[in-house]
Amino acid sequence: LGLASAYHRGATLHKLRAGLTRCRRADAMGGDGGQVIDRATMVKCRGYGLTKESGGRYNNSLGEMNSYLQMVSEDRGLGCLERHRTRMTQCWLSQETLRDPVVACRLGNLYNKEALIGALLNKSVPQEVAHVRALKDVKQCLITWKECENEQGLRRMVCPVSREDLDAGSSRAVVIWASGAVVSPKSLKELKLKECPVTGKPFDPDKDVIPLAPEGEDLDR
Repeated sequence: LGLASAYHRGATLHKLRAGLTRCRRADAMGGDGGQVIDRATMVKCRGYGLTKESGGRYNNSLGEMNSYLQMVSEDRGLGCLERHRTRMTQCWLSQETLRDPVVACRLGNLYNKEALIGALLNKSVPQEVAHVRALKDVKQCLITWKECENEQGLRRMVCPVSREDLDAGSSRAVVIWASGAVVSPKSLKELKLKECPVTGKPFDPDKDVIPLAPEGEDLDR
């Protein structure tokens, strides 16, 4: 009988302690059954992005994610293909749609010439493109455009040789620095061209071919 009584007293004490712990947790969490979220979890800081947990089965739920604050070095919302397509259709400086005249730098970035001139005059060129100090550091591009019927009158950048789209995420394009022509590197390789297909001007395939919107190995090169 004494053992049974001690057992019941121990069980009751355990329940009281558990209840007190739950009350403390509820007080810290707000008592709404949600997740404990502190300032470090929610405040956006430099170098961080406020993003949802990728791949979780509670992506649409606030209280079930592991963490909202994830360190990112680039925009997590854009995949590789989408990022490439954006860089091939928008000015690197102004993020406006590319329109003639378009210029390119040695790093393969594309700019609306008007936006670049404005940045040079205002001395507001970002550090990432500090190598562009004057218009002599860029090349005006000869772009072949194709009108699109189902894209609200927007134009697509195409190769003058193969007529393939150059501004799609999976496409690649180069500018021939000697002439400024924008073409597909596949066309240059297959036809073994050493003269610009647009102007007929000779060029050096090893020195005058600059990849546009490069990433990875192309950018290092």
